[in-house]
Amino acid sequence: MWVNKTAYLELYAAWQVQTTGNRLLGEQVVALNTTLDWFRVRISQLEHERAVMLKKYLDIDVPVQVVERQREASSLNAYHMTADFNDMGDAAAKSLGIGWDADTGVVTYGLPETN
Repeated sequence: MWVNKTAYLELYAAWQVQTTGNRLLGEQVVALNTTLDWFRVRISQLEHERAVMLKKYLDIDVPVQVVERQREASSLNAYHMTADFNDMGDAAAKSLGIGWDADTGVVTYGLPETN
């Protein structure tokens, strides 16, 4: 199959523009992730310092939250990521540590049961 040279050169130029753009976007993602990591560390540090000061000056214990990077989507359990109100089933709930107290009618949360 023969291709017109001008059409080939136009497609090649467009391909070069796209690959350059993809490379630049990849570099921006790396820079943004680095900045977000720095923010996470700094915010966690400030929260810890705030809790120490409150403890020292007011004698109040404040729980300290640590801001962490979210795990990759493939390793996350998808049940809590969707707005789905359908029953997941007893087996799935049991594996996630979700139970039901029939006497009080309260949903209980705990560690997943391993069998």
